[in-house]
Amino acid sequence: MNKLTQVAVAVVAAFSMTACGGGICERVDAASTKFYAGKTECKYTEGGVTVTLTKGSSTTSSCNMSVSKCSSADNTLLDTYAKCVEAAPACSTGAEKAAADAMTACALQLVNVSGGMVTSKLSADCSAGFK
Repeated sequence: MNKLTQVAVAVVAAFSMTACGGGICERVDAASTKFYAGKTECKYTEGGVTVTLTKGSSTTSSCNMSVSKCSSADNTLLDTYAKCVEAAPACSTGAEKAAADAMTACALQLVNVSGGMVTSKLSADCSAGFK
């Protein structure tokens, strides 16, 4: 698994239930539930490499408690992420790669990747609320 895929998988796990803002937590929760289609992970193997996205364990209530830590810019970024997750196809049999690739693309909207370093695009206060 390459470093970018590892980063994306980690971000998806962290944010599959966490976002902040009025209703965004609930939106991401509903989209995540749809995406995982009753499973706890979305997994596929290609070229001998297995990619696994795991549903996060955070709760909507803990997500909502972090709202005050997010700036308006954070909320805009998280709204864009929520829209992306809502549009991702469900991880159903035969569609695992397309679904995982879509969810990874969503997760990559929340981070900057440069020279092997990964940093959150969210403010430090907002990002810290979801660790």
